Amino acid sequence: VSTVRGETVKGASSDATRRHFLDTASRTRNATFCLVPSGYTASSRRFYEALAAGCIPVVVSDQFPLPFRDALDWNRAVVRHGQRDVASLPRRLAAIGAEEVARRRAAALELFDRVDYASGAAVAMLLD
Repeated sequence: VSTVRGETVKGASSDATRRHFLDTASRTRNATFCLVPSGYTASSRRFYEALAAGCIPVVVSDQFPLPFRDALDWNRAVVRHGQRDVASLPRRLAAIGAEEVARRRAAALELFDRVDYASGAAVAMLLD
């Protein structure tokens, strides 16, 4: 028995999992900033989910490697913030103006198109 968004389910209920996924996707699309903490691997799916939603990825990690960093200017979209100074993050994000938010969100969508393996763009970049 497990709980997904307050709903108790037996095992891995595909309906509850689907509802949770769709709810998360909706919240991500409506968010301005999406936290991307370091995870168990060198990268995080949260990073790609944020980009796909046009949400500004806020990488809270001292070691997070950005893909194709030699070919893409991630500074246009990503906000990097050190793990040891998380207390100052809300103040930092609140100081980002509306024009910069719009630019970063647009850049996130543009950069996602460049790293989306499904579209073939990332594969083409690898082959160049």
